[in-house]
Amino acid sequence: MEIEKISKPKSRKTKISKKFLAWLLGVLALLFVSWTVFSAFSYSVVYLQTGDIYFGRFLPFPFHCIFDAWVMQRDQIGQPYLSKVESMIWQPVFGAIHINPRQVVFRGWLAKNSVVLRAIKTSQPGSFAIPLFTPLPSLNPVPEPTE
Repeated sequence: MEIEKISKPKSRKTKISKKFLAWLLGVLALLFVSWTVFSAFSYSVVYLQTGDIYFGRFLPFPFHCIFDAWVMQRDQIGQPYLSKVESMIWQPVFGAIHINPRQVVFRGWLAKNSVVLRAIKTSQPGSFAIPLFTPLPSLNPVPEPTE
């Protein structure tokens, strides 16, 4: 004699909750993808543990890659300037570099009125170095009293 299992019909609540969960996961995935794409079109700053400061279009997921990359350097007298990564001796293809995510100290988007962003946007095609003029201090130092 065989015993047959009788399965209960799925309730309407279970069907609705599975559809809702699938819809919610789809919306969250869409938000994540759109955030990633948005961050890839905005200019960012990435500061590494080595002390290197990179600027460019940062794609955090899945590659940790910086496109249209610029690196901040200093000249002989200590004035900062931006160098396009394409002009470096190691010349990456398309000016894109992959970075180790464990080496990132911080990263953030550049403000629209940022000195660096203005310098990048106004750079001439084919220019590989842009001097950055540091703002003068707003307060004059107080002279030390002489005796």
